[in-house]
Amino acid sequence: MDAEGYAQFLSAQGMRTVRAGGHLWVEKQKFCLESVPPHTRIHLDPIDAWNLFLRGYLVLRYSCDESEGVRSAEYVCDETDYGLETLDPKARNKVRQGLKNCVVGPVEFNVLKCKGCAINRSVFQRQGRTGPSFLREQESWEQYLGRCEKTLGVEAYGAFVGNDLCAYTLIVRVDDYAYTYHPFADASRLQFRPMNALIFWVTQHLLQTPGIRRVSYGLESLVSNPALEEFKSGMGFRPVPIGRRILINPLARPLVSQQVAALVRGIKQRLNGIPYIENYLTFVEGYRRYVV
Repeated sequence: MDAEGYAQFLSAQGMRTVRAGGHLWVEKQKFCLESVPPHTRIHLDPIDAWNLFLRGYLVLRYSCDESEGVRSAEYVCDETDYGLETLDPKARNKVRQGLKNCVVGPVEFNVLKCKGCAINRSVFQRQGRTGPSFLREQESWEQYLGRCEKTLGVEAYGAFVGNDLCAYTLIVRVDDYAYTYHPFADASRLQFRPMNALIFWVTQHLLQTPGIRRVSYGLESLVSNPALEEFKSGMGFRPVPIGRRILINPLARPLVSQQVAALVRGIKQRLNGIPYIENYLTFVEGYRRYVV
């Protein structure tokens, strides 16, 4: 798919698409725009940013050249001979265990509709977070997958132990990239190493597919997540430098001050589990180094 097709895929997650200044954006959170696709570096003219602010948007987040933003990274694998020898020793051992325990391959969307939502909920529970409704509510999950199934360039892969789906990921092809989406494993089946086997098998399969130059495991986490970055590196994904910027509407800057953040933290201690509060604190605490 191209950028427009990618935006259609994201719209299945409830994100609104905005085209401005020759660039494509999606509204990932209310009043917050992010440029897509993530690997595309853009230059945003100040007048285009102001026009978006005048339309009511509070936050603009985008990828750019390193010289224009804060240095970050995208984790990609483009090894033409990707195999077990590509992995670090610890990851290699886990992959071998996973391939011994699991059968990996394409998974039908109907199977994913039935089994995937329970896997999603187990992941959110283990991580102590709420998760978006389209991943944790069965009806919304089925509607989401129904749209994915009809979208060219979206594929599903899974790892099975016996007849049970233990892990899955969606693969979204954009230009010559293949993005991993929702690489989730059942929290009660982690001892079988299904995610290690799944990511290895899928990455190897994709890099042998004509037209795919890179497999992307996404941009560096805005909030530090050493365990995730270690997993990516161990599985043969290397950090490719990329610039990132966050622009905040001047009218909204007081809302992300340290004083307001401290007040919200106090509210959170009394009212845990409110997504908007969690999203706000994630932005203030994790995204601050990218703010211009």
